[in-house]
Amino acid sequence: MKTAIKQESTNTQDESENMGKVVVEVELINSYDAEKCEDGLLKPELVRRMKLPTLVDTGSTLLSIPEDEIKKLGLRLFKEVQSRFANGQTAMRKIYGPVVIKLMGRSDIVLAMAGHPGMPALLGQIPLEGLDLMVDSKRQRLVPGHPDFPDVQLVEVY
Repeated sequence: MKTAIKQESTNTQDESENMGKVVVEVELINSYDAEKCEDGLLKPELVRRMKLPTLVDTGSTLLSIPEDEIKKLGLRLFKEVQSRFANGQTAMRKIYGPVVIKLMGRSDIVLAMAGHPGMPALLGQIPLEGLDLMVDSKRQRLVPGHPDFPDVQLVEVY
């Protein structure tokens, strides 16, 4: 199955250009391992997981992590998609998952796009919405997506 996805920029930036960027540490867990653990088929210490500094990028769609980190997590290839970069270039990219993402006491299950080696992990708009988080650009941090419910991961249903 091929799908078009808008994804990360190919530009690298030095520290002076990173002013105003939001970087968070996310915990990623192999969801198949977690399920096996819950079923008593895998010891908790064998569940593949990692913490990864991740650049919040609301211009990206998905979670994107370097492919070597995907391999460490043992994620399964889900599909390949056509992606478009900020500069207009396109490329085929691999999507893996599902992976459990945990951040700020919230969790969700998402797919992860394979990022290029040396590029930072990116937290895109779909996982942000699933975690019910949004960017406070003035304070360079993430905040609850629904200020009326700051301690609850709210899911809107229309």
